[in-house]
Amino acid sequence: MTEEQKQGFTGRLLKGVAWVSASSWLTRLCGLVTTVILLRQFSLFEYGTYQLVLSLAGLVGLLMITGIDEVFVAEGARLVGANDEQGNLRLGRSYFIFRFVLALAVFGIVRLFGVLLQRWYPADILSLLSVYAWVFLLVPFARIAAYHFSSRRQFRALAAYAFVQEAVKTVLVIGFFYASALTVPTILLLMPASMAITAII
Repeated sequence: MTEEQKQGFTGRLLKGVAWVSASSWLTRLCGLVTTVILLRQFSLFEYGTYQLVLSLAGLVGLLMITGIDEVFVAEGARLVGANDEQGNLRLGRSYFIFRFVLALAVFGIVRLFGVLLQRWYPADILSLLSVYAWVFLLVPFARIAAYHFSSRRQFRALAAYAFVQEAVKTVLVIGFFYASALTVPTILLLMPASMAITAII
């Protein structure tokens, strides 16, 4: 690699880091706005219920196999670097199928999880967990978009995608808040809704 190529690579890397960092801060800001609205709207019991559902979903979400995404992205980047676009597309399809089958399994497990926890948790909390389960079915679509941008080193698009998803959720939360229709089931449904809207955009 020549000195000019090294400088070009370093410049692209720094720009990528800058875009991802900016997106991370903006995403956190949107999350803060959402949290402030929820704290204002929900009672202590409602907010506790909301956090409990997220905790239970996070526990089940461990089954989504963390770390596999990085392996696919690294291989996809290698194929793109080798100008093997067809190989990258095949890998992307395999990645999506793998993620979707896994998501279906986790979706079913969440439903089963609700049945198994009936002895320890109220039925309304378990019904909320079933509502949130729809998030898992939409994860593969978000992951394949991230794979597409990451493997091609399109850090600006990757950063924008992450920010838009959180921004859409925040806008929906604000809209439902002013419409006096923001409830725990609603906020849980807004999560998969924001993922779906971002994927369509």
